[in-house]
Amino acid sequence: MAMGKEQISLLIGDGWTALRGGNTDAALDAFRRVLNDDAENIDAHYGLGLAQRSKGDKTSAKTAFETALRVCERELAQLRNGTNVNDLTTTRDDRYMMLIRMLGQRITEVSA
Repeated sequence: MAMGKEQISLLIGDGWTALRGGNTDAALDAFRRVLNDDAENIDAHYGLGLAQRSKGDKTSAKTAFETALRVCERELAQLRNGTNVNDLTTTRDDRYMMLIRMLGQRITEVSA
């Protein structure tokens, strides 16, 4: 049975709480549960990558970050309707632009 948005949000929150508390295994479990239901959830891929990096699994972390990056780039392109213009009148594209920069940094970190 598919999870609702509220349940996904709660699981993402549980994952972040576990990760901040040093319970990497619980964080991995929460993020993976979200991804089993919503395979393109950017927050879950990002959190999964951070948890994997924390466990020393740079290869899996890189894969998670790259997946999140692809989803962000696609979402940004859809928002921009095929143009490459920053919509300065709204904040709709700001989240994706910020995440793309952050994910690029994380990919560089785990690639070193």
